[in-house]
Amino acid sequence: LETAEGYSIVITESAKAEVVRDDSAANAVFLHRGKMIGRIRSADQQNARKFKYRFLLRTGNAVMGIRGTMFVADTGDGKNPISFRY
Repeated sequence: LETAEGYSIVITESAKAEVVRDDSAANAVFLHRGKMIGRIRSADQQNARKFKYRFLLRTGNAVMGIRGTMFVADTGDGKNPISFRY
């Protein structure tokens, strides 16, 4: 997924994710299962005033607010906790 707002997201074939609404972020995704890799560009000054985060990633175990970076999120296999790398 690539958007005009400046972010791109790739999820694995077996992943399940949905776009959700969140008042603290310009864009938000709930990752139910699987792995997501993303690139979020830094917000411009006008957008930075509107939202605390450029992008918000939610899972069953964690929430990550992103202002501008590359990241990898993996919900694990049900035995291991979620992991974030950025």
